[in-house]
Amino acid sequence: MAQNIIIYTVVGRKLTLNNGIVKLRPEQAKTRLHNLEPVGGFGKNGQYKIKKPIEFKRGEELGIDVDTVGRLSKQNAIPKETMENAVRDAVDKAAGAKKTKGMGVAKELADDDPTADGALS
Repeated sequence: MAQNIIIYTVVGRKLTLNNGIVKLRPEQAKTRLHNLEPVGGFGKNGQYKIKKPIEFKRGEELGIDVDTVGRLSKQNAIPKETMENAVRDAVDKAAGAKKTKGMGVAKELADDDPTADGALS
């Protein structure tokens, strides 16, 4: 019973899932086993059907079946890939701003340098 799982990062204060299929790391599943039912191979693949509501705190990553995802609030969890892309874009933007600022300072210094235009050799 293969599921189409997307890895999500919890960004809200907490995420509560009432039903659906999730993929968890062993340490995540261990504390929630009383609310889960293993899917195929007694959880060897890390996938579980939710029997009773389970919660995850901010920063936790978990796999969520695409059928379950449709019911998620984007304020509570976003795809890990989206999160990584947002961080990468922010870092690139910050690096670009520093580079642009640095280039502006270098240009100002070059404009003030009388040897820059070849006036003095």
